[in-house]
Amino acid sequence: AYPIKHYLVTVIDVCWPKARALVGFDNGVLQIWGLPMAASQSSLKGHKDTVTALSVQWKSKRAISGSQDKSARLWNIQRSECIRVISGHLTGLR
Repeated sequence: AYPIKHYLVTVIDVCWPKARALVGFDNGVLQIWGLPMAASQSSLKGHKDTVTALSVQWKSKRAISGSQDKSARLWNIQRSECIRVISGHLTGLR
């Protein structure tokens, strides 16, 4: 896990009933945080640039993220693994 103080939070999706958040940073990493302490539980690595878009389906344990690296990634957030990469976009995603 990366120290929070060294990177800029760019996107966040919070699930209050589960006291969890998925947070994207300017270094391309996503982290699952336990709330309210914002303690990192795991990291999702794969993007090469700033994470700029994020949507989470907490019940199905899936997330999709977009990045300035011109890719979107589908994640299994329970296993902290990338399921699929969608690349070939002409610009970074928002």
